[in-house]
Amino acid sequence: MRLAVVAAILALAANTVAGASNVPPTPDLTTLELAVARQISDALAEANLTLDRATTARDRSATCLEIGQLFDAYDFVETAASWYQLAHDHDPESLPATYALAHLAQRRGELQDSEALFRLVLAGQPNHTPARIHLAELLYESGHYDEAESTLQAATPGLATEPSARALLGQIALARGENRVAVDRLESVLAEIPAANRLHYPLALAYRGLGDLEAARRHLELRGAVGVRPADPWVDELESLRGGERVHILAGRMAFRVARYAEAAQHFEAATVANPKSTPARINLGAAFAALGRTADAIAQFSTVVAQDPSLATAQYNLGRLLVDSGAAADALPHLEQAVALAPKDHEALTALADTERALGHRDRALDYYRTAIALSATAERPRLGETNILVGLGLYAEAASALEEAITAVGATRDIVFGLARLYAASPSLDVRNGKRALELASTLFDHDQTAGHATLVAQALAEQGRCAEAATWQRRVIAAHEAASETTPDSVRGDLARYQGGPPCRLAPTAPR
Repeated sequence: MRLAVVAAILALAANTVAGASNVPPTPDLTTLELAVARQISDALAEANLTLDRATTARDRSATCLEIGQLFDAYDFVETAASWYQLAHDHDPESLPATYALAHLAQRRGELQDSEALFRLVLAGQPNHTPARIHLAELLYESGHYDEAESTLQAATPGLATEPSARALLGQIALARGENRVAVDRLESVLAEIPAANRLHYPLALAYRGLGDLEAARRHLELRGAVGVRPADPWVDELESLRGGERVHILAGRMAFRVARYAEAAQHFEAATVANPKSTPARINLGAAFAALGRTADAIAQFSTVVAQDPSLATAQYNLGRLLVDSGAAADALPHLEQAVALAPKDHEALTALADTERALGHRDRALDYYRTAIALSATAERPRLGETNILVGLGLYAEAASALEEAITAVGATRDIVFGLARLYAASPSLDVRNGKRALELASTLFDHDQTAGHATLVAQALAEQGRCAEAATWQRRVIAAHEAASETTPDSVRGDLARYQGGPPCRLAPTAPR
């Protein structure tokens, strides 16, 4: 009966995944438990939908990589390799896909391929510790001891003290006949990780080389099969995928990636049922609730995570953002302060903290945080807009205009940046800042792209600043017509500006706060 049910599940998986192009065939899963086969089937169905709907190569690559991980976790090595390759084909610049291929090639004994792939990973991310250690292992096994050693010692400071790197350096020393160095390094690793009994064998050889036969005999008797490997989030994730929680998270991430937020939330909720203490499940569930507009539910999830582990910067940040966006800036402040304390170089956390300080009326602190965020990420738009908002609020209109001109250079001519700069040049309370020609150039660009009443208003103001009052009046009538077409009441200020323009030059706006 069990085999018949599994066969039906596999047939469903094959039918659903067939809709996506070039996907690898599904292997025979009948050796697995029924629940596992069903989880893999569900994940494949999600992958099919995601691959059909994903709009970017990066999203398709990430989906293929996740399915490859799932098969890898259950030792379907050939299928995993095919999915990893497909992930790499979708996005050849994906370092995670390259690392997955390299790691799997090493396990399969394809040493030359693995070495080349690890080198690609390090070319893109020189501080990738697991890739560097695995490359050194391959070089050691092929007898390239000098290069293996330099690969470890040329890395980021501290790598050579990592236990797996230190153990490998000990074995390199042994291979060179440097027995005393080998003993020192291997003994230090065993003192730190006594369970790594595989190291007793090379240690016995080193002691024998030193002529200490008693120590050699003692370590030879203690030899075993447990080695020491580098801390590797990739391997940790593979191991965790054997539990139901991780499979639900994987399926939820794929659904979230193509904006199927309700389905994503269902998967993440299933993950919290499988493991009520899972912080990744609750963080993802909170994100799905937020995307669905279920703000209170999202806040509840992130609050639970923060209560369980206050050191999670992502949870602190998300909770703070949701609270400040809900109007609870005072409640948000300690969470965002904690997020910045945990990740001081996170420009998004700094920007959110600045937004919160601004909402609380702390403009000087907000300005400092915005500028720190800009220094960390020159191309980020939000902190630049926040900085300008503060400068305008402080009456520093010329500085605000300069900041927006700099933003156009660094970020690009986005709608919000161009709109803010055009408004300052057309209607700044400081007449010295106004620049009708530049305002008209910017406002015309906005209107050409999106013919809204707000953009037409800016064009009219820019024309008025240049004394072109009749043209400004014509544009202001467009604004009034747009309000009437939308069955909206035309604001008195709009009709007042029309009267000003119709009165003839000078018709520039009076030096009051820009609208």
